Amino acid sequence: MTRTIETRDPYTAGHQERVARLAVAMAEEMGLEKDQIEGIHMAGRMT
Repeated sequence: MTRTIETRDPYTAGHQERVARLAVAMAEEMGLEKDQIEGIHMAGRMT
């Protein structure tokens, strides 16, 4: 899904993955459970 969005809008290409990585790093620092972190990663990629 993110590739489709990025193809449509090359200006923001890679933005979703950067958001997802930052969100995962914050979730890990907060000590969240692995399943919560996976959910955050997926949600971050759809932003």
